[in-house]
Amino acid sequence: MRPSNNQKGIDMRNTRAVAALWFVAVAACASATAMAADTGFYMGASVGRSQIHSDDSQITLGPDLPYTKNSGDLGYKLFAGYQAFKYLGIEAEALNLGKQSVKFQTIDRTNDMTMLGFNLSLVGSYDFGNLQVFAKAGASMLANRSHEYGADFVRMEGTPDADNTDWSVRPSFGLGAAYNFNKHFAIRTEWQHFKAAAGEHTVDMTSNLFTVGAQYKF
Repeated sequence: MRPSNNQKGIDMRNTRAVAALWFVAVAACASATAMAADTGFYMGASVGRSQIHSDDSQITLGPDLPYTKNSGDLGYKLFAGYQAFKYLGIEAEALNLGKQSVKFQTIDRTNDMTMLGFNLSLVGSYDFGNLQVFAKAGASMLANRSHEYGADFVRMEGTPDADNTDWSVRPSFGLGAAYNFNKHFAIRTEWQHFKAAAGEHTVDMTSNLFTVGAQYKF
């Protein structure tokens, strides 16, 4: 039996409807796949140089006691984050920003000042093919640790050494770039700025941390 013209029209409309549904389904799957590629958890580790600065006006034992101090040390961190949207994510870090040693020249007394703690940032990113650039802004909770020792420290203070720690929360920010070798593995380099505020026994300190690291995305 030959189909009528009316039946042909219905079949044609059904064919078009099915084709449209297939197109929508394929587009939805493609969109979901793209979204899955743009979001997800990641973690990694970085190491580099921490350029440390302390407030000279707060390092005082007397007007005629000159001292020297190093300007940088090894810095490293562990990080984990979640890329919530294509251009925005959140990242947490455990940091060791290194040590600055203040050595008095005319007496045997040294103060090792260390910065370490945690950082939480919002991360805005943009992809250029396999290359991703990003900017970070957040807050750090850092311990400002002081360890004083030396023969003249014992003579002046009456104790072999002294350890003091002051915690503070301050804004942090940074810039970086990552190169994605595949959907899981990337290398990244970045610069970050941190500050640890002075406490009763410590001085104001800042760190500019330059690192290179590896990142794995799940």
